[in-house]
Amino acid sequence: MDYSSDMLGKVKTKFKNATIKFLEMDEQNMVFEEELFDYVVASLILSVVPDANKCF
Repeated sequence: MDYSSDMLGKVKTKFKNATIKFLEMDEQNMVFEEELFDYVVASLILSVVPDANKCF
C-alpha cells in the first residue's frame, strides 16, 4: 500500500510476477473491514506519515 501512484508503479515493475495485491491508499484513512487482518507489518511507515497516531 502506498499513497503515491509513482511509487506503486515502481514496486509493481519490480515484482511484476508476484501475487501481491498493491493498493493506492492513504494510510491515515484506510478502507478495510474491521478485524480483517491478523497481523500488520508497517515497515518505515510511521516516519513518513504526517500523523502517526491517526495511522495506527
